[in-house]
Amino acid sequence: IALLIFTIIYFLIVLYLCLNPNKMIDRIGSLLTPLLLVTILAMIIKGFIDFGSNAPGEGNTKLFHSSFSGFSQGFTQGYLTMDAIAAIAFSMIVVNAIKATGIKHSDKIFKQTVIAGLIAATALIFIYISLGFIGNHMHITSGKMKELTANDQNIGTYLLTTMAAKGFGTFGKYLLGIIVALACITTACGLIVSVSQYFHRVFPKISYKVYVILFTLISFIIANQGLNSVISMSVPVLSIVYPIAITVVLLILVARFIPTKPIAQQIPLLIVAIESIFSLITTQGWFKISFIDHLPLKQHSLEWFPIAVIATILGYIISYFVKQDFIVYQKEDNNN
Repeated sequence: IALLIFTIIYFLIVLYLCLNPNKMIDRIGSLLTPLLLVTILAMIIKGFIDFGSNAPGEGNTKLFHSSFSGFSQGFTQGYLTMDAIAAIAFSMIVVNAIKATGIKHSDKIFKQTVIAGLIAATALIFIYISLGFIGNHMHITSGKMKELTANDQNIGTYLLTTMAAKGFGTFGKYLLGIIVALACITTACGLIVSVSQYFHRVFPKISYKVYVILFTLISFIIANQGLNSVISMSVPVLSIVYPIAITVVLLILVARFIPTKPIAQQIPLLIVAIESIFSLITTQGWFKISFIDHLPLKQHSLEWFPIAVIATILGYIISYFVKQDFIVYQKEDNNN
């Protein structure tokens, strides 16, 4: 009942913000972002004070067999944040906000977007490294680890709630709730607005507001399944979508500086998509595809990356033998 009441209020706020996307950036930028940054900084500073002087927990270090294992697990667990997918969807809102200031030249738009991206990346790096450092200095006993595993509780959630309770008492749980709610509102708004705009462009007979209401309602229903259910549903999908999304981002950046034909992008995307699907089928045990288990970095769930690099090189080689126009970035805004 509590989850239902909370999500009703939460998605009514999301719906209000999304119904007028032209004002959404101002609303998020002027109110939500400063409040989010202040609450996160308060949590991190208090976490350093409470746990920063501790030695790394012995139980924590046994979570990973090597530093690369820690990196790879952190990298793949990061899929669940959906930051990269949200960034692709949210990027057009950022670009349109830049255009609204009067900047039309593509090079200037690119420069402003890069600056905004670097600011966001720097903030995220600081937040994640700080939380990782604090979490590594919070001692988790073997008994507590077994209890969390037995009760199917998320370890990250336990660390965050413990840090909040230790630093701010009962108020800390509310502070953590505010942080998570604000962080998710920005992502939810960005995704709902961008997806609604996309479908309205493809099927213009249905109004933008109807799409916003529809996708907000779908999000509301999914949210009421609970965190672990959402994660279990998301992991198979994200294991396919995320390698493709990261490859898309990298290919777009390369095309910005190297003359590129469409086929040079299509080949690596197709190969990465096929490999990701095969990898999911093998991992889930639906069907055994033997060569997947022998791919480099398979044990770290990063087998798609060397394949993406090789496929990109292959794509550029093939593109030299294919008659296609190069991808051109327009110098003036013409909606391309």
